Amino acid sequence: MSPKFVNNFLVGYHRRSARRRQSGFTLIELLVAIIIGALIVSTMLALVLELLKVSQREEVLTQTQQDMRRALDYMASDVAEADYVYSTQAQLDAITGQLTTDPAWPGAAPDVVPVIAFWRLDPIDMADLPANPATYNAADPDGCVGEFGANSNEAAECSALKLRQSTPSLVVYLQVANDGTTVWDGPSRIIRYELPKYSDVTTLTPTSGYDDPTVDDPAIDDEDFADWVVGAGTPAGNVAVLTDHVTAVNGDATACPGDTGDPTVDPYARLPAASDSFYICARTGDDADAAGVRIGGSNQSLIVYLTGDVNNEPSTFASNDASKLPAIQSEVLVRGVIEKRADN
Repeated sequence: MSPKFVNNFLVGYHRRSARRRQSGFTLIELLVAIIIGALIVSTMLALVLELLKVSQREEVLTQTQQDMRRALDYMASDVAEADYVYSTQAQLDAITGQLTTDPAWPGAAPDVVPVIAFWRLDPIDMADLPANPATYNAADPDGCVGEFGANSNEAAECSALKLRQSTPSLVVYLQVANDGTTVWDGPSRIIRYELPKYSDVTTLTPTSGYDDPTVDDPAIDDEDFADWVVGAGTPAGNVAVLTDHVTAVNGDATACPGDTGDPTVDPYARLPAASDSFYICARTGDDADAAGVRIGGSNQSLIVYLTGDVNNEPSTFASNDASKLPAIQSEVLVRGVIEKRADN
């Protein structure tokens, strides 16, 4: 074999190798690589998005449950200071039925469901009342006569307020369905309604529709808290939303502790009768009298139940039953009960 032949062969081999190195991947190989890369990237992206959704969903669930707990704690603290709690459905309906003419009242059944109604003492800001004279005056020791006049009813009322430093207010907690036309986007919300004694304490101007249950008015039958009747004028209370994202009113009715279905035996009354979203079990007594009425524990304690719902949150559309919020509860001992009776 001649050297020239060998040289030509080697030169041709190197040229062919160089051409192969310059040609790179074929189009098919490039497409396959792109498809495989796209699948890997899309899978990773989907995984990251799902993790973000799960994180956001759990954050919303946690935040909503914390809101429910704060709302429950607030209601428990509020009702714990009650002087009188309406512990039967008949009492609750009778009291709240008188307040529906109030422009602040949120609406009518079935979209509005009263759950808790009670009277509590609200403190008076003493700065709103006349200051005591700088020099003691036996005829006007507290400054009320100088402010309202010696023979006025307001002077006596002012003196009484300075001693009591509080007035009874009617408080009602209601569950209100959300209709999607407001800023509230949960299934329902809880509203606190209050009818205070005064619209202006400085002038002792009474709130329209208010009648003091601790003062017997001979013109109407309001001998005690249970028989309270709305006062003169249209009620003019005030409302505030306590929390949103409460489970909608439903037809479920989990039994209260010890419930047998016999009112003369059951230690608790359920308000409202059917709904597991927001309800109370109010103590009706430990024993029954001759007429079958429970006595001995009435108006002394209640259990408040509350369930949140985040299904209307965009981040929780993919939630399943395992992600639903559990019901929470708080048992409240009513410390300000009037006419509390000891068990025999």
